[in-house]
Amino acid sequence: LTLISIMASIKIDDPNALLDDFLLQWKQDNAAQGHNTEKLVASIEVTSEDDTVQRIYFAIPAFVTTYWAYPEVRKAKEKFLWAVSRESPEDKLSDFYVRSKGLIQVMRRQEALRRLLSPPVHAIFGGVSLKMRPIFLLLSILFNIANMYWQYRLQYPWTIEREFGYFKAIMEFEDRDQYIFYVYCVHFALAAALFLRATFNSPAADNLRTLQDLAPRNIIAVTVNSFTNVTLIFLDTLWPISLMAFSILGIFFSPYFFAPILLDVINQIRLMSFLLEAITRNLKRIAYTLLLAIVFLYLFAVITIVGFKDQYALAGKSACSDLISCFKLQIDYGLINPPEWVGDGYIDPYLGAELEDNSYVRMASIFAGSLFNFTYIILINLVLQAIISGVIIDTFSEMREESEAIEVDMREKCFICSIDRDEFEQLDIPFVDHVKKEHNMWQYIWLMIYLESKDPLSYTGPEQYLSENLTDKNGFMKLGPIRQSVSINLKAGKSKEV
Repeated sequence: LTLISIMASIKIDDPNALLDDFLLQWKQDNAAQGHNTEKLVASIEVTSEDDTVQRIYFAIPAFVTTYWAYPEVRKAKEKFLWAVSRESPEDKLSDFYVRSKGLIQVMRRQEALRRLLSPPVHAIFGGVSLKMRPIFLLLSILFNIANMYWQYRLQYPWTIEREFGYFKAIMEFEDRDQYIFYVYCVHFALAAALFLRATFNSPAADNLRTLQDLAPRNIIAVTVNSFTNVTLIFLDTLWPISLMAFSILGIFFSPYFFAPILLDVINQIRLMSFLLEAITRNLKRIAYTLLLAIVFLYLFAVITIVGFKDQYALAGKSACSDLISCFKLQIDYGLINPPEWVGDGYIDPYLGAELEDNSYVRMASIFAGSLFNFTYIILINLVLQAIISGVIIDTFSEMREESEAIEVDMREKCFICSIDRDEFEQLDIPFVDHVKKEHNMWQYIWLMIYLESKDPLSYTGPEQYLSENLTDKNGFMKLGPIRQSVSINLKAGKSKEV
């Protein structure tokens, strides 16, 4: 590769001598000898100091080859793709640079785990794609189905007579409880493995390795550092801890504790996570709306006690003999049920004996009762319900539009240069080849790893230029070939490749 680069630099003034031509010949020669050069060499395009776009080739680091396909790294890449900002080409590259550090750290973490753990143990905690979580969820589903049938069987003994074949043999197997306990132990072991995997792969766990360096110097710093990072790890692993707790409670106390574990399906299906996020994204707004609803329900409970005591019901329940009972009735049934009144005809508010004979007061009270009923239906049953559901629906619609926009951006636009697919296809340049070979976004991260792993004293001229600009996101944005591509420039006759 170095020889090819030297030859290209010698032939730089020859428009027919492109580095790609030399590289293609080199790949063909190596392929004839059985060597796959695609696993050895990667390339990126950058903007040089004179604002021209150049293609840079570099050797793929062994670190990338080893850890790029690890499950935790693949999961981080998937999250990376959906989380990176796509507001503008500049925002893309800026956020890409910031998030790339986190992705590299995930790979470093896998390297550390591989070094510290034996191969079988490391396989469990990130080395290979073990289907522990689906198996754990499947066992949880089976436990819940078995618990439902067992309760049904106890409630209706006649079902026992209808059991037959292997199923009947299993239900009446003498050592059944012992084998079920073994399966329970497997379930808990999977929960514990998921917890340990989440702990070892928590970003906060990376900082715990520095504690030995701090210990001889400052005990207080060690204590604070330990407490902070352990707290962060606990927050990262709160759900796996809950899964372990539910598993142990289901084994030793009641199989009903296996039911909450079914919520883990949310973490395994992206669409369900999407729906949950639609609810939690505007949780503050929903909470404030519910608080306002509680205040209004309390006010209506007070009005009910003052003016409509023992005449008022919700969902067929009459409990407005005191304020606490009436407020509880409003909380339980008030948001979705309109008021119900004792008797037929007009709403008859309580006035007291001294006011019953005054016809004007009675007419006003009847009107006030109707106004109370009308206001309750409009304000509580219609407006507040519509606000709460509207917040969730609007958030879901907004998230769906964002998701669709991200999918269109990934499918129809190059992440690095932000040029549309149509522009490449109009020039007979395969868009798929462009995003995989010319502007592969991941290979820019590989370049960062390559430069980090190489001795700065052995940098070539282009590598030195890249290293100087990869120190911050502004430098990376300067390197980014926004709205430019070597293949497009060559087609248009604007530049040649070096």
